[in-house]
This record gives sequence, C-alpha cells and structure tokens, in this order.
Amino acid sequence: MPQVGSFFRYVNLTIPMKSLRKFSVFSLLTLLLLPSFAFAQTTGILRGKVIDVGTGEDMPSATVVLIDAKSPVSDPKKIGRIAKKDGTFEFLAVEAGDYTMRVTYIGYKIFTKKISIEAGKEYSETVKMNTDIQGLDEVVVVGEAETRFKSDAEVSVSTVNAVKVQENSSYQDLSQLLAGKAVGVHISPASGTVGGGIRFDVRSGAGLFGSGQPVIYVDGIRISNGEIGSDLTGGQSFSSIADIIPEDIESVNILKGPAASALYGTSGSNGVMVIKTRHSISEEGNGANFVYKATQGWNTQAEKYIASNGLNFSEANSIFRVGPFTEHSLSLNGANALFSYYASFDHRNEDGILMNNSLDRNSFRVNLSASPNEDVTINASTNFIVDNIALPQNDNNILGFLGETVLFGPTSAGGPGAYALADSTLVRGVTTTNATQRFLGSIEALYHPLSNLSFRAAIGYDGTSSRIDQTFPANLDYSGFGYVNGQRYTENQTIARMNIDLSGTYNWETSKDFTTSTTFGSQLFIFSNHDISITKQDFPTQFVTNIDAGAKFIGAKETFSNAREAGLYLIQDFSYESAYFLSLGVRNDYASSVGINTPSVFYPKASGAIRLDKLDLTPADFNLFKFRVAYGQSGVLPGSLDGSGLLWSAVPSGAGRGAVINFIGNPDIKPEHISEFEIGLDLEYKNAYGLNFTYFMQNANNSIVNFENAPSTGLTASATPRNVGSIKGSGFEGVLYGNIFRIKDYQLDANLMMSYATNTVTSLGGAAPIFVNQNAVVEGLPRAAFYTFAVRSALFDPTTKVYTGSNIDTSRSFLGNPIAPWNGSFSLTLKFLQNFTLTVLTDWQFGGTIYNNTRVYQAIFSNDAEYNLLNKQLGFVTDTAITPFKPGSAEYIAAGNKFATLDPNQPGATGYYESSDFIRLREIGLRYDFTSLISDLLPNRQIKSLSINAGCRNVLFIMKKYSGPDPEVNSFGSSSSITRGQDFLTLQNARVFYASLTLGF
Repeated sequence: MPQVGSFFRYVNLTIPMKSLRKFSVFSLLTLLLLPSFAFAQTTGILRGKVIDVGTGEDMPSATVVLIDAKSPVSDPKKIGRIAKKDGTFEFLAVEAGDYTMRVTYIGYKIFTKKISIEAGKEYSETVKMNTDIQGLDEVVVVGEAETRFKSDAEVSVSTVNAVKVQENSSYQDLSQLLAGKAVGVHISPASGTVGGGIRFDVRSGAGLFGSGQPVIYVDGIRISNGEIGSDLTGGQSFSSIADIIPEDIESVNILKGPAASALYGTSGSNGVMVIKTRHSISEEGNGANFVYKATQGWNTQAEKYIASNGLNFSEANSIFRVGPFTEHSLSLNGANALFSYYASFDHRNEDGILMNNSLDRNSFRVNLSASPNEDVTINASTNFIVDNIALPQNDNNILGFLGETVLFGPTSAGGPGAYALADSTLVRGVTTTNATQRFLGSIEALYHPLSNLSFRAAIGYDGTSSRIDQTFPANLDYSGFGYVNGQRYTENQTIARMNIDLSGTYNWETSKDFTTSTTFGSQLFIFSNHDISITKQDFPTQFVTNIDAGAKFIGAKETFSNAREAGLYLIQDFSYESAYFLSLGVRNDYASSVGINTPSVFYPKASGAIRLDKLDLTPADFNLFKFRVAYGQSGVLPGSLDGSGLLWSAVPSGAGRGAVINFIGNPDIKPEHISEFEIGLDLEYKNAYGLNFTYFMQNANNSIVNFENAPSTGLTASATPRNVGSIKGSGFEGVLYGNIFRIKDYQLDANLMMSYATNTVTSLGGAAPIFVNQNAVVEGLPRAAFYTFAVRSALFDPTTKVYTGSNIDTSRSFLGNPIAPWNGSFSLTLKFLQNFTLTVLTDWQFGGTIYNNTRVYQAIFSNDAEYNLLNKQLGFVTDTAITPFKPGSAEYIAAGNKFATLDPNQPGATGYYESSDFIRLREIGLRYDFTSLISDLLPNRQIKSLSINAGCRNVLFIMKKYSGPDPEVNSFGSSSSITRGQDFLTLQNARVFYASLTLGF
C-alpha cells in the first residue's frame, strides 16, 4: 500500500491543475467526514416515549439509561437521557451491542428491557410505566453494607421517599417530615419549642436501659442524635438534629431492630436511621437544573386554654403570639464528562409561638460523584450549617411565661394571681441562645478491579462547635431568685465524631440462576466531647455582658470525654432464581467503654425471603407475594466508666490534699445482649393494592442494673453496675395500601399504617425497683411505667360521714404506660383536574398515659376549676354562691372520692394520670402544578417547572381525652430514656400554616 505522500505525488502527476483543485476540496471533505461516516457505521439510533400505563399521559423528566451488558454489574457503563416535556427521548449515536434499557421516575416502578442495537439502524420504544405506591423498586438499606430492592428485602424496612413527600408539603425538621409515615416508628417533638428535642419510639424499645434512640447516618456520616445544653430552660434543650435540612433529604430508611441492624453492632440496638441526601438527577448532556423554593408560614397556638384548663386561662392565652417563618432554598444539580453534582443553599428564619423562641438556620451543601475511570467511583458529601436558636423558659421553671400564667389562680379564687413570683418584664428579660457551627462531611471510594470484586472505603465526620449563652440582665431585679445585678452563663461545647468504614465484596455467579456474594468489612467510630462553662454575677450595667465583667464568680466546669467503638463483620448472601434470598452474617464488636475483661462481643444475624410470585405459585395478578423471616442480635454498651473499677478524685482538706473514691465500676461488666426475631408477609395485587405485615419478638439479657453497696463497705460513692436485668418485647406492624382509582387527570391513593408494641421487665436480678421522677423500672411491668401508692378513694368518718382523707393503697400499683403501645396513621393523596394534588394525613395513638404535673400545681395554687369546686362542695372553702353537699349523701361521697384522687399532696393521686389517646388531623396540603400550562404557553421556555402549594399541620384534635392542651409532650425533653410521658409547663405543639412556591429552570 503506497504512503500518503506518494499517493499525492501520483495524483499531481496525472491530473490537470484545475481538476486537481476540485479534487483536493472533495478529498478534504471526504477525509474530514470519513471518521463520522465510519462511526455511523458502528452506531445506531434509539428513540422513544415514556407514558403512564394507566392514563396514557406523557411523563416528562423520566430518566432513561442504557446500560452496557458487557460492563461489570458493580460499576456498569451507561449513558442516559432525560425525557422531554412530551415524554420523548433519543439516543443518536449508540454503539452497536447489547444493552439493558432502564427507565425511572419518582413514584413509578422501574422499567427494564433488554435491547440490541445494530449499526446503522434506528429503533423506537414506547415505555409504559406503572405506579409504585410503596416504593417496591427502590433500593433500600437492609443492613450494614447491604442493600436490596425493597421487593426483595428479607427484613422489614420503613422507607420514606422525602422528595415525593415534599412535593406537596413543607417541613421544618425531621420529626415533621417523618411523622405518620414510617410504620413501627413513632416520631414526635418533645415540646412545641422551635429547635427543641425530637423523640423516636422504635418498636418495643429494645434493651432495658440505654438512650432508647436509633443511631442516625446521613450520607454515611454517623451524626450526633441528642440534645445540646443543660437545664437552663427546664427540661428542653437544643436538638442536635434540628439542623438536618428536610429539603436536602432524598430518602430515609429505618431499620427497626437487631433483626435488621445486627451488623451495626451495639450502635444499632434500637434501630438505625439511614438518611440519603439528594444527588444529581441529570445525565451528561442534559445541562444543569436549578430549583428555587420559597416558603412563608405562621406558627400559631393550636389549642386555646379554657376554664377547665385553669381559671387564669385568659392570662395564659395572652402569652402566645403568631410566629412567622420564611424559608428560601436554592439547589443546582447537573452532570458533565467528569462528575455529577448537587449543591444547595437553605435559609430558614422562624419564630415560635412564645416570645424568646426562634431559629435562624443557614445550610450550605455540595454533593459530588466522579468516576476517574471505569474502575473507580468517588462520592463526596459536605454540609456546613450555621444555627442560632433561642429557647424560652419552660418546664419546671417559674421564670417562664407558662409558669407565671398557667399555674397561678386569680386572686378572686384564692390564688396569688398571674405573675405572682416574677412579672412579665423579668420573664421576658431572660434570654437563652445557642449558636452552632457544624460541618458534616463524608467521602466514599468504590474500586472495582475485577467485574465481580469491589472494595469500599468511606470516612464520615460530624464536627460541632456550639456556644450557649444565658443572660439575666443587670438592669432587672432577679435578686429574689439568687441573681444579683444580673447573671451570665456561657458554655462552649465541641463535639467531634468520626466513623471509618472499610469493606470488600466478591460476587459469585455459579450459574445463571444462582448468585452469591461475600462481604467482609470493618467499622471504627471515634467520639470526643469537650465542654467548658462558667457562671458569673454582678455586672456593672446591662450593656456590659462580657463574662469577665462579672464581679462575682459563681462556678465553672470543664469536662472531656472520649470513646471508641470498632467492629468486624462478615456477610454471606445467596440468591436463587431471583426468588429465594438468604443472608447470613456475624459481627465482632469492641468498644472502649467495655471492661478490660470483656474486650469483645459477637452478634449473629440470619434472614431469608421467598418470592412466590416469581415461582408461578400465585395467581398472575400478584406482582409481589413474599414471605420473610429474620433473626439478629445487638446490644447496649455499658456506661463509659462502668467497667473501670474504682476511680479516685483529689480533694483539698485542712490536712492537705487527699483522694476519695469518686466512682465504683465493675471490671467484669459486659454489654447488654438483645435478640430479635421477626416474620413477615409482603404482597401486592395488580400493581395497585398491597399489604405488609410483620410480627416481632425482642429479648434482652445481661441488662445492666446498678446495685447500692452496704454502708459498712465504705463503697458508697456510687452504685455498682451488674449484668442481671432482662426485658422482653413483642408486637406487630402492618401497612395496607391501594390505588383506589386511576384515570386520566384523576387518581386516589390510600395508605393505612398500624403498629402495636409492648415490653415487660422480666428481671432486675434482685435489685429494688428503679425510680426516676414518676417513672419506674419494675419487674412485671413495662419499662418506665407509672408505679406508685395510688389513691383510689376517700376516707369518711364512720359516725359523721365527713371526709377525713385519702384512702391510699398499702403497696404500689401500675398506673399506666407513658409510651402508647398502639400507633397508626391514615393518608389520602388525590390528584384531580390534572394539575391539583390534595394530601391528607391523620394519625393516632392509644393505650398510653400522661402525668399532668401542671394540673397538680394548678390545684395547689387555686387555678384548677374542678378542684376548687370540690373544695366548696365539701365545705372546705366557703362560697356564698355554692351550697355544700350534706355529709353522707351520695353527692358528698362522690365529691369526696373525686377530691381524694385530685389531692395534690398525694403523689399517687390518680386523677392526674390521664389517657394520652388521640386521633389527630396531622397534615393537609394542596398543590397546583403549572408545568403543563407553561409547556403550552411557552414552547421554548426557560422555566422547566412551576408549582405552588399551601397547607396546615397539627390541624385539630378530632379526639383527645387529655385535659391538657397536648398529650404528645414530655417535660424532660427527648434525651431521657426512662423519664417519659410527663407534662409540667411544657409548651404545646404549634399549629402551622404555610404556602410555598417552587420554580425549576
């Protein structure tokens, strides 16, 4: 073959110059187009359209991906497109070969089809999508390093598609986003204070002690889940998860017990919440997507006080305000040849329904995903949050608005009157704020050296720096409360949490129908906390608040703690014919808080499922018919000092410095062992109606109980922990859902959730019952039970028939469970007139008890209408308008018996232990989508989507037995696992009205 230079010399010798010029132009064009022509001979064209199978409507923005069949399953080679406004898509240059076409759309089942592309040919596909009411085709987390399609999961996982939920509503925090949407998990704020604590009740509560809360991961970062602060504002403190931005969340998966969370080790004993934030929805070549959302709303008093809530009810109602809030969020996502990205900024400014309660939150997020080559994928998540939260004085605090108005009866009724101890100026003057700067970051590297071998390395970091300031201004007289010339308290807290995850997975395909994978991994978690506080009084003026300006030193404190956990785990998964699934695993855990003689503990797990619908053993109309069973173990760690033996501390004395015993531990202490067994059934009929049902049993042994030492031993500094306790729990949870009807422009979906969970303390190893406030841990009763010497009736003089006192039981008795065993919700989603969507959510709880400690003190201070009336009816208080009952009469006896149960001097007065049952209309939302209208009016629009929505939360109580305003509150916040179900001057949850505008361009 001649060289190029020789070829042109030959051409110049044989062709005339004029012809040569024509030929040279032709030759140049040929050479330029030759690669394109050759490429066209190796590629094909695919065009298509995505429609709703039920209504035939176009589905714009559906994601269409072609996955190369020859690429590794763990890191597939793919190209993607986003469907246009009419649902169409096109791939103009697809290399010849075999592909799997995968089409996804939020709220719809994944569509897959194998196709072959031949060079030079054009293909057309019509994709018909089915709705996915329960997210069966979503990938969910089923355990550490384990994910499944929800339809194949061997364990019960509660999932919330946050993107779909937030299309129709706006949420302030995680509790609002998840409330009533996750079966087996009851989620509620501890009070109505903005930025306050959030309480999770998961199944029957796992172990005997411990935090009782699930561990939370956000993008692989194990975050802090608790409250920041002390008792500065009563029982409520600043929630560490108040700064998780709902707008950034894509999905939430909740593993509800050791059957699913065993491989998370002792961290997962009470469940694991896995939060995934949003990522790019774009594919390369589709450009960037901007979304702006603006929300304006108002927090208002949900329930007005009336005379039965306190004779000073008008004063109580006067302290509430309308608390406005605004939120602006802007997000950008897209993809290019190097990486895909999601970036967001969110600002929320919110006032609570009481003065001195507000939140100012700013969040910056960037999520990146890059594939430097076919074998490596890197994912990074970063989030920086700046919070400023102010909390009011409430909960066992007479310097609060509730304490000064709700407690004290009017002088006309014999009470001291509102603001008896501190006038409104003093109450308003106290400010307590928390300024927080927080960084959440993770980086994950996936490496696929072989098609069936993959490695994962991830690091997560949660760093929080917070400053709490409480000021009693010097220009106001707080001397009656011990604060002379003002007081300033400052506390600086630095929390650092780091987790490191390493794992490797090998996938085996022994045959076409049988696959298995082996995963070996490790986790390391490191936690440190540094806290320093100082209190000073006597400031020269209210304008000088620097802490060093205080002339009188009151106290200072500095603490530092550090803890580590580490675990190794091994998982073996099997799948046969995509119908049989089996997973086996074991974890070996170690933690620094475990004693030196018990350095590690093993936790096994096993789970399996069978898809009868895949085996043609069910009628064809069942697209899902699955049985599943799972078993797993986890635990609760001893306290950080429990395994330390004797700890000594230095003290000064007249004879010099010395040492005294500070803490008495037990070097042989072990982690609590919690096992769980669950069995369940999942089925779905005609892609429209379904049922999920799970029954579970939990059993905890080696629970840690503190034993008091005899004084003669001299070891009285603290109680000694021992592994002697046990507790059993059981219950069930079910979901019934359906697409009631679905026609063009109209669709109605319904979802019913119901759960029951209970527990019983089976042993304390001979230790006495443990009492914390009104709650107790007692053998034979639920954990945290109300257990006291109950007042059942009155005592009457046998001769005169006059009331003489309360008839009090001689032994303690069970007065109720502060954690309601029955929980449920019912939701409807109605789409109508093509562009409208209406959502309604109702939830409830039954079987619980709340202790109305507020009413106890109202009775003491003459502010309880019923108690005051009984005093007059029994002749204890003279009122010319009321004639006392005659002693011995039926009316007198009934009044006496009722009076005895309301005697505030008796801790067991049963009239204050009330039912916390309720049925509540929780949410209503209405959305109108202008997108299709814009498409018609502006064919070449820059605006891709536009919608508005309005709604209300905590709409009203349809049924409530509790005499107080809100049966969901807990005056001790969310951090305590034992002290539950108590209302003492706790702020009711607000009613919320809002309207939002969402714009995509």
